[in-house]
Amino acid sequence: MDVNGRVWLIEANPKPGRTLFIKTGERKVYRTSVRRPLQYAMF
Repeated sequence: MDVNGRVWLIEANPKPGRTLFIKTGERKVYRTSVRRPLQYAMF
């Protein structure tokens, strides 16, 4: 967000994806990795 209140998207990079956590059996880490950016955005 800039000083004028406009939101700017710097980068959206889906790779490497979070599916790695599922493949390694770390479902809790996967859920957290999805949840945290959303929680930060709502903050």
